[in-house]
Amino acid sequence: MTSFQFYKKDTTSTHLDVHSDSFARENAQLIEQEFEPIGDIIEAENSQIAHETFKSMCDHELENLAKSQLLVGVLTAGTGGV
Repeated sequence: MTSFQFYKKDTTSTHLDVHSDSFARENAQLIEQEFEPIGDIIEAENSQIAHETFKSMCDHELENLAKSQLLVGVLTAGTGGV
């Protein structure tokens, strides 16, 4: 298994193998370019599986955010909003 850290800047995402010899240097370069590490490190057999896992996690988080915003809207309806 390989360990992948994902990074995001605007609509662009990328990943690094945290056990690679160049991880520290590449991590610093991404941070310098204003990429932010996101999520937990993902353990996967390869980068394709890691990307699928990452996408699934992001989709799940967006679904939860949408549900929570809907709930807030329902709970605050008629009270003048949040």
